[in-house]
Amino acid sequence: MEIKIDKINYYNISHLDKSINNRDNTVLKKTQQLIKSNKQNINSKANIIGLNHMQNKSLSILQDVESGRTVYRHIDKSTDSIVTQFPRESELARIAFLNKIQKVALKKLIKESKN
Repeated sequence: MEIKIDKINYYNISHLDKSINNRDNTVLKKTQQLIKSNKQNINSKANIIGLNHMQNKSLSILQDVESGRTVYRHIDKSTDSIVTQFPRESELARIAFLNKIQKVALKKLIKESKN
């Protein structure tokens, strides 16, 4: 019985390809399982941290009358105190002051242009 070298080489190559594919598939499945597990761990930890962090806090959005700006306040529910605010009170006061100056200047310009 005569076996050609080409057939032996083909068998070796195809056998090697199958073993490499099987190994790659196994590694790929394990990697995907690890990624899925890590995502679940990260999400559960993030949810716990997020819930604990936001449990006693609320967001308040309002309009400042004097400046005309929208104000965002992060409020602690347990103490009813403002944790953070954007824009700050000092910025709102500055904007309101500049608006008043602008109105006075416009009134003065209008009065002068009529004379």
